[in-house]
Amino acid sequence: FTDTEPSEGFWLECGHPLCRECWVGHLQGKAADGLLLEMTCPWVDGKSKCQCKPTRSTLEALKADCAEDLERKWGDAMLRSFVDDSGTMAWCR
Repeated sequence: FTDTEPSEGFWLECGHPLCRECWVGHLQGKAADGLLLEMTCPWVDGKSKCQCKPTRSTLEALKADCAEDLERKWGDAMLRSFVDDSGTMAWCR
């Protein structure tokens, strides 16, 4: 990840500017690893890592630059999380 001018970058609520290419790579890498919902801002300052999490609006803003199946993977991850975290739902067997 490289330093990026704020006018050329993309950032979450934390304000850490990263180039779009870095964000897209980060999103696609986490999607490939099945870790979309655990993903945080990739900014590291010394030994401290930012804990800001992307949202659906992050995906919407970057999806034109991402692989076509990223939106489906995000939706699948959200559904799995919703059912898994629910105390009243379970997956059919």
